Amino acid sequence: MTASPYPTLLLTGAAGFFGQRFLAKTQTKWSQIYVHDRAPVELPPGLQNHCQTIKGDLRDPSMPTTLPDGVDVVIHAAAALPSHSPDEIFETDVRATNRLASWAAEIGVSRFIHLSSTAVYGPAHTPLIDETAQTRAFDPYNTAKIRAEDEVRQSLTGSSTTWTILRPKAIVGPGRLGLFGHLYEFADSGHRFPVLSGGQAVYQFLHVDDLVTAVQLAVAADDRAHGQTINVASRADHNIATLFQSVLDNAGHGKRIFSVPGPLAGPPLKLANALGWSPVYSRVIQNLVKGSTVSLERAASLLDFEPAHDGMTALADGFAWYQGQNARQEFEYGNGHSQLWRNPLAQRIKRFI
Repeated sequence: MTASPYPTLLLTGAAGFFGQRFLAKTQTKWSQIYVHDRAPVELPPGLQNHCQTIKGDLRDPSMPTTLPDGVDVVIHAAAALPSHSPDEIFETDVRATNRLASWAAEIGVSRFIHLSSTAVYGPAHTPLIDETAQTRAFDPYNTAKIRAEDEVRQSLTGSSTTWTILRPKAIVGPGRLGLFGHLYEFADSGHRFPVLSGGQAVYQFLHVDDLVTAVQLAVAADDRAHGQTINVASRADHNIATLFQSVLDNAGHGKRIFSVPGPLAGPPLKLANALGWSPVYSRVIQNLVKGSTVSLERAASLLDFEPAHDGMTALADGFAWYQGQNARQEFEYGNGHSQLWRNPLAQRIKRFI
């Protein structure tokens, strides 16, 4: 990759799943990379001489005063997930985004890349939905993502900062656990795995390396990408049954997925989530039954983005990483993408299948 025309980068959420993969894959010759997170950030050996860690909490109102002058590009990847409390989601995804975007406009950052989510479209939306569609507030997480996009637009429109909002689909690959950790755990231990309504819904799991590519393209893009909101996903090539069965096949135990009727399983799953017995939330349940796909036409047109991986490869790479880590028992529980999410309901189900 050629050297970046932007010498100084600020990456938020640097200790998270995407942040770590972005740093591991970054070959761009930034003169300085500021990595920001409240958790410790592991720096790749090749970047240690170019990185400076800023430990802090984006929710702190004084956060902008801790940031350096002379930043040319901001990649805002920090976010609270659906597994966090509604208050933490709002403070992290909305208010912190407002502070960061306002700071970027004030100091004259050249380019601001904001990572949003296709969750903004709500559950069970139109197939291959494009960026002109109305967003639909549904739960605290997707509502906060909608609000965060608005904060970016309001703070940066009319400033000297060029900005692009990327909406990635569910991101998978080496380092990703969360809900996918349950699929990997079932497969690796030789169990079958349940899918809703036969798993016929189509979904576009996005390989994290393709998201890294999309972000790099957005940083280097011409003015066509300025002020644009862009979907990022894999191709809509596989349904849930095919995707999840591929993980069981890779495990090598000869196990098969099995179908649970969506109308029958939906209400108990939603109740289990409300009671804290399961991290599987309503929007995911609806998408697993009815599907969720987005258009990639704008990404191709404005960024020349073409996904290099399909959903099966994303899951295969994630599962291979899981197996390597599991052999060393290096997992921890929490509510981040790189942690296992506690799921008492799944552990009970696993005893019977």
